[in-house]
Amino acid sequence: MMRRIGYWAGLSLLTATAAMASTMGPLVTDKPVSWHGNTIRLGEADAAVRRDIGRYPDSAQPLYANDSDPRYVLGERWMYLGDKADPSVLWIEFTHRRVTRAWTESPAADGESQASP
Repeated sequence: MMRRIGYWAGLSLLTATAAMASTMGPLVTDKPVSWHGNTIRLGEADAAVRRDIGRYPDSAQPLYANDSDPRYVLGERWMYLGDKADPSVLWIEFTHRRVTRAWTESPAADGESQASP
């Protein structure tokens, strides 16, 4: 009986987590991301990203395992701002100094940003 309850509890938790994850954050795929003539690939080192883009990030924030407990830093999130010709913003997340996620956001006419992989 207890095993059956645990099974259904786990299944409902998995369903709820999947539903919540589908509404969070931009769509991020495992495909390389192009930005200003550069291509960012998963697994690429942070030094290679800086070298390819040609500058340091405009913003760098630590990634924590839990927002309420900042003792456990998992990596970094970098942001590169675009220019007048292409105002899209590049976001890159690193874990152990390797790219784990990358995506771009394009500013919309109404001030909202639109994410793209």
